[in-house]
Amino acid sequence: MRHPESMGAIEVSGWLIHLAGRCSVAINTQKTALNAVAFLYKQFIRLDIGDPEFNRTNRARTGWQRH
Repeated sequence: MRHPESMGAIEVSGWLIHLAGRCSVAINTQKTALNAVAFLYKQFIRLDIGDPEFNRTNRARTGWQRH
């Protein structure tokens, strides 16, 4: 557990990889998580994390779907 100010793109990438791999989240969940953490860093911490490199999940949305 570290304060976000002491972390950067490497840790964000690791977290997104964790979401895709161990938590098996859908691609839209992973994209939402990336946008949320990018917003946190840009607006509140005032730190540019750049474009974190990570493997996007290929898992589709599950559950209720609009027809």
